[in-house]
Amino acid sequence: MVRNEWKKLLRNPLLIVVIAAIVLIPSIYAGFFLASMWDPYGELDKLPVAVVNLDRGAVYDGKELQIGQDLVDNLREDGSLNFTFTDAASAEQGLRDGNYYMVVIIPEDFSYKASTVTTPNPEKMELIYETNPATNYVAMKLSESAMTKIEMSLQQKISEEYAQTIFEKFGDVSDGMHEAAEGALQLVEGEGRLTDGVAQLDDGAVQLNNGASDLHDGTTTLYSGALELNNGIHAYLDGSSTINGGLRTLDESLLLLSSGAGDLRNGAVALANGTSQLRTGAASLTAGSTSLAAGANSLYSGSNDLASGADQLAAGLNDLSNGLDSMNSQIPDLTAGISSLDQGATALDNGITQYTQGVSSSYQGATALSNGLDSMSTATATLASGSSNINSSIIALDQYAQAMAATGDPYWVEFAGYTSSLVQNYALLDGGISQLDSNMPTLCQGADQLETGLATLDAASSDLTAGSQALVAGTGALNASAPALTDGMASASQGASALSAGADQLAAGAHNLAGGAGQLVTGANDLSQGAATLNNGICAVDQGAASLADGAGRLDNGLSQASTGADTLYNGSNQLVGNNQALLNGSAALTDGAGRLDAGSEALLEGTSELAQGTSELAASLPELSTGTMELKSGLEDGALRIDQGSMEQVNADMMSNPVDTAETRITNVSDNGHAMAAYMMSVGLWVASLAFCLMYPLTSHDKLTSGFSWWLSKASVLYPMAVIQAVILVLILHIKLGFDPVRFAGTVAVACLASMAFMSLMYFFNVLLGKVGSFLMLIFMVLQLAGSAGTYPLEISGPLAQALNRFMPFTYTVTAFRSTIGGGESCTGCIAILLGILLISSLLTIILFFVRSKEEETGHKSLYDYMEEKGFA
Repeated sequence: MVRNEWKKLLRNPLLIVVIAAIVLIPSIYAGFFLASMWDPYGELDKLPVAVVNLDRGAVYDGKELQIGQDLVDNLREDGSLNFTFTDAASAEQGLRDGNYYMVVIIPEDFSYKASTVTTPNPEKMELIYETNPATNYVAMKLSESAMTKIEMSLQQKISEEYAQTIFEKFGDVSDGMHEAAEGALQLVEGEGRLTDGVAQLDDGAVQLNNGASDLHDGTTTLYSGALELNNGIHAYLDGSSTINGGLRTLDESLLLLSSGAGDLRNGAVALANGTSQLRTGAASLTAGSTSLAAGANSLYSGSNDLASGADQLAAGLNDLSNGLDSMNSQIPDLTAGISSLDQGATALDNGITQYTQGVSSSYQGATALSNGLDSMSTATATLASGSSNINSSIIALDQYAQAMAATGDPYWVEFAGYTSSLVQNYALLDGGISQLDSNMPTLCQGADQLETGLATLDAASSDLTAGSQALVAGTGALNASAPALTDGMASASQGASALSAGADQLAAGAHNLAGGAGQLVTGANDLSQGAATLNNGICAVDQGAASLADGAGRLDNGLSQASTGADTLYNGSNQLVGNNQALLNGSAALTDGAGRLDAGSEALLEGTSELAQGTSELAASLPELSTGTMELKSGLEDGALRIDQGSMEQVNADMMSNPVDTAETRITNVSDNGHAMAAYMMSVGLWVASLAFCLMYPLTSHDKLTSGFSWWLSKASVLYPMAVIQAVILVLILHIKLGFDPVRFAGTVAVACLASMAFMSLMYFFNVLLGKVGSFLMLIFMVLQLAGSAGTYPLEISGPLAQALNRFMPFTYTVTAFRSTIGGGESCTGCIAILLGILLISSLLTIILFFVRSKEEETGHKSLYDYMEEKGFA
């Protein structure tokens, strides 16, 4: 039956054409589809995108920012998309019309928002892009992907600019920290002087506190005595019955009180004298501090002027030193030049002597030349006249010779040749003579001018000789003084270097003086304010001491008078009783005044104690201040050093703007989209071809059957070779026309042949079983495979239906096997085994089906195929 099958095939040309067309179906189906999408990502430079730049620019840290224009310039050079730079209205209309797939809009505040990065309220830059998915969704996604890359590039560029600005700020911070460290050092020096002043102030506060303590003791004693006096007076008033004894007691008490009042008076006078001296010193301190403050201000102003002038002086002296060094380095060249000049002057003098002699000789020769040309002019005129006559004679001779030569006489023919040549040569000679005669007047005139010029040069040669001799004398003197010039320039250069070094030291000292003067101004102002406060307090103490001394004096005088009167009081106690009320009032007033004096002295004592304690605490805290200042200086220097040691070059800015590099390693090789989609489309093409082959090729036979296996084998002998041929043609056409180049080429061909045979065997079985219905079911099955084989998108994102169908779809295994051979992936043995299983099981089922059908035909029973055929579905 196999032979008969092939005979019928070969005798049917139309069927052969159909089979040939079917064999090309996979190549046509997969080839055209893959060609349309072979490398879309490599053609993105043809995807039209409009760019609208509305950015107005901005100023950041003194620099003009034009980020929008910079982005436009980068996009012009980028070429990743087909960028068109236009206005907003045209871009919007082009997007709606489908002329652009995306519009990129750079807002007018684009650069301004970039400049807000260091403000309290920074604003993010916004790059607007519009798309029209209805035009082409894939183009929109490709544009968005390219836009993401542009955004990343822009972010990297802006981050780099930010990093550069921050690095520049680090330099300013480092300079500021260096200056702050120098200021901290000057502050430490000022703290030493402050410590001395505070120590003196502390000593004075202790002395003042001691004096106030003594004053308080005196006033306390005075108040106690006043209380005792008041009590005694009351006792006196109450004990008038014992007046004599009381008067005696009073007399004794008055003696004691008079002695204490004397001590009080002496102490008050001493206190007044001390406070007077203290007030004088405080006044001097106040005046001195005021003068110090004024002088410090003047010193600060003058030190600043001195520092500025010192800087200018140092700069000028540096320039002078550099200029002198440069001149000093050129002295050897100057000396050599002077020597060369002297030699040149001598040579020039010798040359001028020769020149003078030559001018004299030339003048004589010119005179002779002029005379000779005059004679020659006359002879030339005569020669021209004679030459003209000779020329006429030669012409006449030539004419005669030519006439004789015309007779044919050989002699005259030869002679005529000579005369013709003579005519031509003499014509040249005559022309030269005529030209010489015509040029003779010009030569004579030139000779006369030459003679006149040489006469002038000859007359001036004496002046030239004198000047040359003077030049020789001058260069000789200059050459003699060259050593002295060299020594002087060396000394001047050394002096200028010394002056420049001194000026640098002066400038540094002036700057230090200016810094110290500023601190001195602050300290002097504080000292002036403290001295004024101290002076006010001393004045208050002085007034109190004066009042105390005055009161003590009056008390002493009163007690003296009371003691004197006490002697007579005993005798005139009756008179004293009449004055008891006045005595009682005076005693109360004395007690009240003494109490107020005691309270004031106590307050003074507390104030001086607090002053002494404060000055002591201030003196104790000054070492901590000095330590903290030194730590501040050390920390500032360390911080500045770390900043200076840090690298802030372009590579660091690049690192900050793009700190991460991605490293991709591909374990398989898929060069473009065509190779990626080939596995899917080759499977579809082979399936469609197998389906078409089973539809177009007659799979049943009405001939007499020998056996079911022979029936299957006759059809299989055509189907399976055609399946292999269409697979091989598919791979070869893709390779030749589209550049399809799988990693394992032979493996790809083998998988294609196996897949084609498996598909063909499956189609063979269902078509023999169900006829057209079987082909219809295979078409539906193909649609399910398109969804469930994960040929386009990964299975994980393909939806639950596709995930449920995947492992049951033949396409799943052909796509996986093709991807393995195309990209060089892992082994596809499992997929090969499943495809072989489909091939063998389908073939076995078909053989069984043919065997059953052959038995049914032998017995005359109708098969399912016969029933489908009756219904028109076979």
